[in-house]
Amino acid sequence: MYSVVWEKAAETSVLEALLRAADKPSLWAVATSIDADLQLNPKEAGESRDGNTRILFIRPFSILYTYDESERRFTLNS
Repeated sequence: MYSVVWEKAAETSVLEALLRAADKPSLWAVATSIDADLQLNPKEAGESRDGNTRILFIRPFSILYTYDESERRFTLNS
């Protein structure tokens, strides 16, 4: 399993979306599923970008993240 690090910009983006959402519980479920999905195998989720960077699209979010295989950690950038 991989550990999760949310950079401030990514965290702020999700929180702002939650504040605007009409259906907060559903949006929160999507946000928490991001962690769960990426903890298992972040290098297979989404689409590859340069190096260890990937982008994952889960409506209504697009998540840019990097993973570090040696530390078994991924960082949500935005």
